[in-house]
Amino acid sequence: MSQPQIFPSQPRTTAQIRFSNGQVLEGPLNTTIETFVKAANFPPEPIPVACLVDGEIRELTYHADRDLNVHVLTLADGDGMRVYRRSLAFLLVAVAAELFPDVKITIDYGLNFGGLYCEAEDRLPFTEPELKKIEARMWELVQENVPIVKERIPIEEAKNIFEASGANSRLSLLKTRRKSYLTTYKLKNFRGYMHGYKVPSTGYLRIFALDPYYKGFVLRYPRINWPNELQPRVNYPKLIHVLMSMGRGCVSWIFTA
Repeated sequence: MSQPQIFPSQPRTTAQIRFSNGQVLEGPLNTTIETFVKAANFPPEPIPVACLVDGEIRELTYHADRDLNVHVLTLADGDGMRVYRRSLAFLLVAVAAELFPDVKITIDYGLNFGGLYCEAEDRLPFTEPELKKIEARMWELVQENVPIVKERIPIEEAKNIFEASGANSRLSLLKTRRKSYLTTYKLKNFRGYMHGYKVPSTGYLRIFALDPYYKGFVLRYPRINWPNELQPRVNYPKLIHVLMSMGRGCVSWIFTA
């Protein structure tokens, strides 16, 4: 049996991306997966929002520092929908902080028609005109396609920010953290912590609505089985009442800097 030929070579300055649909693209090392996805001309719907890189979920801002196997996650995937929903909630809180700087938004329970139940703390519920104002500003930022920038800050700096913003109850979480930094995200002048991956920019968040609901409002988003459109809103007053009587649900906490 003949032996394969082995010969000297130079270090490669490119990376190959092997997509799960069979496409193979090559580009400079450290190019973002987002750039490769755009070059691959994936369909715009369902919206691609994240990816699996060699089987591990990653943001589209992940840099290709070597050859990679990539599966694109869209709103038709559970992991993709979670990234979208989390990013949409981040956009909501950033806009609320801009328009109503003294108001904190609590994001509670997910509703099965596709929505997050939210309330404004320490004030009367947002009026319908106020919600329309928030929604309009969210759409403005979507049209601007503003970057959602990941940043790492030292734990001590995070502690100072929590204290300054009145989030003292969260300081205990930092005391048990083994890493020396906290990963935050920034949208314009708003910086916040909301655990989990995000989309690269606001332009990905093209399907949502805000509606008054119970004592607060609902942030609506698509469902996996209908990833390209919102589903009709369903009222669950008894369910919401029961859930609220049990205490806060999946509260997301945010701080500004």
